[in-house]
Amino acid sequence: MRGVRFGEPTAPIATLVHGWGGWWQQLGAFVSLLLEQGYQVVAFDALAHGSSGRGALGPRSSTLPEMAESYRAVADHVGAPTLTVAHSMGCLSVLWAQHHHGIAPARQVLIAPASTGAGMLDVFADALALGPAVKAGLAARFERRIGRPLAAFDVLPLVEAEQGAGRLAPALIVHDREDAVTSAEDSAALAEHWRGSRLRMTERLGHYRVLWASEVLAMSRDFCTGTLSPRTTRHR
Repeated sequence: MRGVRFGEPTAPIATLVHGWGGWWQQLGAFVSLLLEQGYQVVAFDALAHGSSGRGALGPRSSTLPEMAESYRAVADHVGAPTLTVAHSMGCLSVLWAQHHHGIAPARQVLIAPASTGAGMLDVFADALALGPAVKAGLAARFERRIGRPLAAFDVLPLVEAEQGAGRLAPALIVHDREDAVTSAEDSAALAEHWRGSRLRMTERLGHYRVLWASEVLAMSRDFCTGTLSPRTTRHR
């Protein structure tokens, strides 16, 4: 598995976690910001992603648990993160790793988080114009391969379980209202359930440009320094 480290090796660790089919450079705008905040930055490509090697299912084919295992392997190698910045399915993999592997950062920045397994299947099916029968077959194949139902990958039960155990840290949740890949409405529901979270909605940034927008970087900096206001706001 391939990755990079920036900054002082004794500084607190901030880990960047990309989404499904992504690579670490998609979160590259956060490197300078986090270094300025006194973190060392650790970024990696999960197995079967980016420049990393094949995973258990071969090249360019992976699962959410495998993405979470990649994140855990990085934490085992360099140390547990104090902060994570994650995007899309990477947000779900971080929460999966927290619940199943005990990796609990003190703060999390979740950008355009994927909230349900069924929702991500819908996006995939819509992109390929799959009919209901093919989509149902794909869901069944997915569940056979993973050995778990799609609902096992819903974010809210993970959050509620970690919150009930007293392990859930403060989070900044950022989502663009025009995101066509993951649901802004689901992020609003997530923020309602996640005590200590802050929700910020942006406009006209979509699923990927939100990672490089100056207002998102600014609110992330304010969240890291503890100066972010508690209000839920809309950025234009």
